[in-house]
Amino acid sequence: MSRRTRRGPGTADRDRRGAAGHQFLPGDLAPVFDAMLENAMRLCGAAFGELETYDGKGFQLAAVRGVPASSAEYRAGNSPIFEPGSGPARILEGERVWHIVDLVDTDLYRSGDRNRRALVDLGGARTALLVPLLKDESVRGFIMIYRQQAGLFSDKQIALLQNFAAQAVIAIENARLLTEQREALERQTARGHSYGTFREPFVLKSYLFEMLFDRGRRGISSQLPHTRGLFAVVIR
Repeated sequence: MSRRTRRGPGTADRDRRGAAGHQFLPGDLAPVFDAMLENAMRLCGAAFGELETYDGKGFQLAAVRGVPASSAEYRAGNSPIFEPGSGPARILEGERVWHIVDLVDTDLYRSGDRNRRALVDLGGARTALLVPLLKDESVRGFIMIYRQQAGLFSDKQIALLQNFAAQAVIAIENARLLTEQREALERQTARGHSYGTFREPFVLKSYLFEMLFDRGRRGISSQLPHTRGLFAVVIR
């Protein structure tokens, strides 16, 4: 079955503005996602990349790094539609690694698909690697990285990107749980109880980063020594 999907109407910046009164919508995870994407690109030798979340209806851009100016300008005015055969469409169909050695040598590029053409002709992308963010086999988003010269990513680099995707899912889930905790505490406060240790938004966010650091130390950081500074970057 082929699926055609589009990015949701909000960009990461609009998501953050709309979440002003809600502490743990995906936009508030921007420092975490930015750090993950930066480290993933560095360790995998990628020129640019993006991390998007998925709400069951569409994808929302959560982090982007290194995109060439001409490509970024195009993307700002053209919300992508992910045609059948594109990476995001393929992961929604069940594919778990989407790896294209040469984007020029693809049906979408040859057929003149506007997004694929912009990616290659404006962004200079040649090789692409995408892995989904998965929670109980349900797609929660993806990380996609690009090189500007054709050449395979190694099995080790693919595994690295999958580990970063797993950590992004942990961040999303922790944020959701902490939001539920905050809302429960607000209801208690409305009934005359105290916030306790969760009184300030800063404490909530610090608690989130502490949880991420602990899980990251036991997860990615234990397997990948070069990523040990990831969470320190986030909480400085």
